[in-house]
Amino acid sequence: LVLFNKLLHMTTALFASSTTYLMPVVALLWGVFDGEPLGLIHFAGMATILGGVYIVSRAK
Repeated sequence: LVLFNKLLHMTTALFASSTTYLMPVVALLWGVFDGEPLGLIHFAGMATILGGVYIVSRAK
């Protein structure tokens, strides 16, 4: 929460809120480091999330 508030002061609210969509990606990578198996659905979900964050945060 502290880091999120600092991010709000450093950037726009749109960018700061877009970073919350990266949490599932971080969780997926954490699972990889923990030895959990990954399937095609995991990569499809990660690509969808990253694509959505890119579309929302690109310059207007």
